[in-house]
Amino acid sequence: IGKMLITQYVAYAIILVVVYYMSLKYLAKVSPIQHYKNIFPAMALAFSTQSSAATIPLTMKCTNQRSGVPKDIVNVITPPAATINMHAVAAEMPIYALFAAQIYSITLSPLQFLEIIVLGVIMAAGVAGIPGGGIVMSAVLLEIMGLPLDIVAWIAGIYILIDMPNTMLNITGDTVGMVYTASEMDELDRDVFDEKNSA
Repeated sequence: IGKMLITQYVAYAIILVVVYYMSLKYLAKVSPIQHYKNIFPAMALAFSTQSSAATIPLTMKCTNQRSGVPKDIVNVITPPAATINMHAVAAEMPIYALFAAQIYSITLSPLQFLEIIVLGVIMAAGVAGIPGGGIVMSAVLLEIMGLPLDIVAWIAGIYILIDMPNTMLNITGDTVGMVYTASEMDELDRDVFDEKNSA
């Protein structure tokens, strides 16, 4: 279980420090560190509530007022993104399949690995933006792959340790997408974005 948790955290760190960082720096052409500062209140709320849905109002406020994304973009993207755009869940699901396979010494073929990855992406769009939403999806994934369901209880027992950083990462991804969209449309208010440097 400890190894599985560490694997989850490493996956989340790669998404936050590499994928989001590169997207902000090279695609949106803004400071990733400044963006994280701008949306920190939403990140903290998502971490503590484990709910993307509950964080929606603060996510919208931070992205608009602190990161300079126009209201129309924020209003269109935030609600669906809170349940569809879940990068952390896409990383989380395949780890459960590997966890189950290793515990029960089940060998997975390359095709099964590919299937698990695709299922992880699809299931990320179907998870409810509420605490514990991933537990049900983990059971669905294991059932589809024909893996033992015994480990679902183990996952549920420690899920709060997975769900806190998971939810924080998911809403961070939503805001990265909005900043990138606004930047591409040349509607990002970069003065507002950089204003918080002194705050």
